[in-house]
Amino acid sequence: MCFGRFETKPYEMGLISTPIESVDGGLIHKMIRVLVHETCHIFYLSHCVFYECLMNESTSIAEAVSQPLFLCPVCLRKLQKVCRFNIIQRYNSLLDTLKEIGHKYPDENLTKNIAWLEKLLQWARVQSAITKV
Repeated sequence: MCFGRFETKPYEMGLISTPIESVDGGLIHKMIRVLVHETCHIFYLSHCVFYECLMNESTSIAEAVSQPLFLCPVCLRKLQKVCRFNIIQRYNSLLDTLKEIGHKYPDENLTKNIAWLEKLLQWARVQSAITKV
């Protein structure tokens, strides 16, 4: 699988010789990550150098797979400013989507991302309750 660029070398070297015959959670996770990363470029987000982030540049498939599925606070704010979405609503929608995908295509990475989102949203609920007092 090519991560965001046209690369013929793996095919020319014979490293990739078989087509994808089945879809599993790992493949879905990789496809989501690449799709969202490249979509963020459409919204003028460059590669991130601040934190571990979905928008980090990668030089290999192994590096790309190890990077997070989520934007860092800097990139999230940039995208939020352009698209004007509610971050909590976005994360709730993302959680619902990942749960649905994870139910159909179980995967360790999807499970970790779901757990991270649930923990983040729980933290946000606590913070919201504190500010209302």
